[in-house]
Amino acid sequence: MTPATLDLTITRGLTFGELTMTVYDTDDVIVDLTGWSTWAEAKECSNGLILDLGPAITDATGGVLVISFTDEETALLKLGTYTYDLIFENSTGARLGVFLTGTLTITDP
Repeated sequence: MTPATLDLTITRGLTFGELTMTVYDTDDVIVDLTGWSTWAEAKECSNGLILDLGPAITDATGGVLVISFTDEETALLKLGTYTYDLIFENSTGARLGVFLTGTLTITDP
């Protein structure tokens, strides 16, 4: 499976999001995320984890997840460009993905 690509930009000191996503299977049917967990972490090769994007499942039966940050949270971010991946863990503990990947750029206003 080839993951979808979505490049993100967060401006320090400004609210980011809500970035809302709905998860569909290969038959274009919404995936019921009840009992699932999600991870998306921005990383830098030399320093490891830079930011946990904290995707939150907000409507499990509707397959909806959201990523958002307050202006106070973004004010503390380190400038740069990083890579991130979004993966899922289902109710049986199997990790699935990468479903979404891309770059995350942190900029100043």
